[in-house]
Amino acid sequence: MKIIATGDISNDATKIKECVDNLNKDINELKNYIDAIPQIWVGDDATRIIKKYNDEFFPELKKYKQVLDDYYVFLTKVYEIFRTLDENYNKSISID
Repeated sequence: MKIIATGDISNDATKIKECVDNLNKDINELKNYIDAIPQIWVGDDATRIIKKYNDEFFPELKKYKQVLDDYYVFLTKVYEIFRTLDENYNKSISID
């Protein structure tokens, strides 16, 4: 049995991990901007927008990041299983 999808699965997992890393970087950068708002904008509107980001927006971004990260882990495990199957069952059988 020859499993030919292993390379594609590994490549897809790597791309997803890169997306997760980039998303995490972007979330942290955006969080830094939001945290800096009180230094330049004071008032009820500033407080409301900061609260909205912290209470609603960032938790949703983190959930999205976690879904992508879970998918990366899943693909990595699938790759390992396929690779193991390929190594164990892709052998010539001699009937001499």
